[in-house]
Amino acid sequence: MGHTISNEKIAEALKISHGNFRQAAELLGCSRQTVWKRVNQVEELAQIVHDEREGLKDIAEDALYTAVENGEPWAIQFCLKGVGKDRGHNEKIQQEVTGAGGGAIRITTLSDERLAELLMKSRKPIPDVNN
Repeated sequence: MGHTISNEKIAEALKISHGNFRQAAELLGCSRQTVWKRVNQVEELAQIVHDEREGLKDIAEDALYTAVENGEPWAIQFCLKGVGKDRGHNEKIQQEVTGAGGGAIRITTLSDERLAELLMKSRKPIPDVNN
C-alpha cells in the first residue's frame, strides 16, 4: 500500500509546477491521476491551480502587450480581433447554402416505419428513444 501525500506537499508541488498536474506528480513521485483526484477533493488545492493558471494568463497578456507595442503584426491582428472586436475589428463570415445547381434545398424526411426498415437492413439495432 502506498503512502499518503499531505495536502501541504501537493500544494507546494502545484505552486512549483504552476498548476501542471503532470509536473506536480513527478515532483511528488505519484501519478497525475492522484494529484488530479486530490485537487478535485480539496478546495484549497483547486484554488492554487486556479490562481496559477490565472497567473499564466497574466504573463501571456503582458507578452502580447509587449508584442503589440513592438509593432508585431500578428500581435496587433490578434489583439484587435479579441479585445478590439467591440470597435468593429472582427471577421464576419457570410455563407449561402443552396441546393443542386444553385436551386432550392430539398429536405426529405423519413417516417418512423421507413427509418426502422432502413436500420434493420443495415443490421444496426434500433435505438430505444423511450429510455
